[in-house]
Amino acid sequence: MAVIRGELQAMSAHVRDALLLEYKSFAIEAKKHPNIIKKVEKGEWQSGLVLGELMRFYWRKTRQSDWTASSP
Repeated sequence: MAVIRGELQAMSAHVRDALLLEYKSFAIEAKKHPNIIKKVEKGEWQSGLVLGELMRFYWRKTRQSDWTASSP
């Protein structure tokens, strides 16, 4: 978990913004809670409401597996 959070924090603002746009599209399609989408739109990705969801999304995107499937 700390590894993924570190990767997200280390991203340039440009790369992170692109990831957030991609996540927002996913969240809308997946019918995530509207408050999650609002926080993403405001750039509040470190919010407890968003961060866990964003880490799962980023894990799946970069590791091509589900979060729990790759956990030891």
